[in-house]
Amino acid sequence: MSVFDVRLRISDPAGFINFIEIATTGDLPAAPASQTAYLVTADGNYYATDKLTGAVLADYEIQDLYVSDARIQNWIDLNGEDYATCQAINAIKPQLLTQMQLVRNGTGAESTQYQTLRDTYYYLKELSIECSETKKSNDNNNSGRMGGSKAPVIGGGDI
Repeated sequence: MSVFDVRLRISDPAGFINFIEIATTGDLPAAPASQTAYLVTADGNYYATDKLTGAVLADYEIQDLYVSDARIQNWIDLNGEDYATCQAINAIKPQLLTQMQLVRNGTGAESTQYQTLRDTYYYLKELSIECSETKKSNDNNNSGRMGGSKAPVIGGGDI
């Protein structure tokens, strides 16, 4: 499914390497795959658990998303997965303001520092630029600049 490919590219939800679609929450496995989120089509939520065996419905948590499947699918339909990836990254950037990130916490010998909102924003901005360049390259569309070269002289020039 293309939506899953885009989700893996943008890490939304974060920390997963696989997505599996199932019909209802009753189909959530007792032995879930590691680092896998399950899309339950009945309610449209992604569920995951840390347990690898003996998991029951109460062990699963709904994962928070930055971008909906419907938006991703619309972008894919408009212009493909590369376009959808770039649009999703751009859609995530404004939502960073909702994230409260600790910059530094020092208590005695212990010290904790998290990435700042500014660093995260600029990382995503650079990722967006890189994404646009990749899309251009995949579409065989470059910057529009043309280069030239001098015609070679064959046989030493005295022919």
